[in-house]
Amino acid sequence: MAPLELPPRTRQIAECIERDATSRRLFHQGRHTQALERRRELAHRFYKMWENGELPDPHYGGALSHYVPLLWVNSLWPGACLTQDEWSAMFDDAGYSIDGEPADPPEDIGDESWILYRGTATRNGRPTWGFPDRRDIAAAEYGWCWTSSLSGAVTWAREHARSQAGAAGWAVFEAAMPCDAVLATLEVDCTTLDICDTRRLSARPRLVLKGQA
Repeated sequence: MAPLELPPRTRQIAECIERDATSRRLFHQGRHTQALERRRELAHRFYKMWENGELPDPHYGGALSHYVPLLWVNSLWPGACLTQDEWSAMFDDAGYSIDGEPADPPEDIGDESWILYRGTATRNGRPTWGFPDRRDIAAAEYGWCWTSSLSGAVTWAREHARSQAGAAGWAVFEAAMPCDAVLATLEVDCTTLDICDTRRLSARPRLVLKGQA
């Protein structure tokens, strides 16, 4: 199903999110601060449109289900663009989706369901990234990008450690994710990515693997 046709102003922002070559160019030039500022501006503008009711009904045509996960993936550092509450509110309004298409939400099927993994770079034995508004935890195991593939999480962690300045190593965490915490599922670089609101976890993620950069 094609996403609902957006109003012109909203469509312009959405197209910027999908085709924003400027941010990618800045990022690859090492100008990470400028790239992040541009993505933060786009995310904030889109959020304000949603907050002000300028987006179409998310349950008609799947427009919000399409663009919110896309905005997340393309935000470079989503936690630096919007707060957890802002992201969570938009995802909850859009409803669960798979590759941008509205889908039935996950259901618990027993204690072994929804075991997910998260890979991250580390510095001095600690994860290098987390939500700025979660400094009480200050740990990347509470980030929102997870996968059901352990090998995919290891690959991501190692690549992140190699590409991030100052990274000393990498780590992979495991969590039993409640189904209501899984906001959307996407295929990214041949790996299934689950976007999860980790504030809904009942137990802290467990370190399962680590290594040197």
